[in-house]
Amino acid sequence: MNKIIKFEGTELNVIEKSRANQIKIKFITMVEKVNKFIDPYNELIKESEKEITSKTTKIAKRLRLDIAKVRTETEEIRKKEKSEYLNAGKSIDKISNSIKEVMVKGENALKAIENHFEIQEKKRLETLQESRRKEIFGYLNLSIGEGVLDFAAMTDDVWQAYFQGKKKKPCKRN
Repeated sequence: MNKIIKFEGTELNVIEKSRANQIKIKFITMVEKVNKFIDPYNELIKESEKEITSKTTKIAKRLRLDIAKVRTETEEIRKKEKSEYLNAGKSIDKISNSIKEVMVKGENALKAIENHFEIQEKKRLETLQESRRKEIFGYLNLSIGEGVLDFAAMTDDVWQAYFQGKKKKPCKRN
């Protein structure tokens, strides 16, 4: 730790001023605690580069534990101060999601009305495809792939000509 930590609090400019000041006060205390460790830390590092003794290991342990305590206190403050905003965010999300859920259901119902004729035509073509497939099934050799033809796309006269042709020359089954 080579330099003193400074806390300007400019990160807090995006929130309400009195709340920002409350947060700043809590973290300034942590910054002040950390800054008290910088000189002893730097001295111990220099000393350990020359020689590590039983005394330096004891000092290192005490200093590490003290620094860890400030780190965990800082984390507790962070969690406590952030929880209000997290809870607000969760509440906002719940309200927004419930509104969106209603809107999406409404949009889907309107989309079904809007596409009514396309949906009906699609159903009609599916039914036609299935009925024509069943009608001609016995006359096709499905192993050559004729079973995948789009029978519903055929006009009635094309379908009748195709069907009559298959009835006259049915494919032999294996």
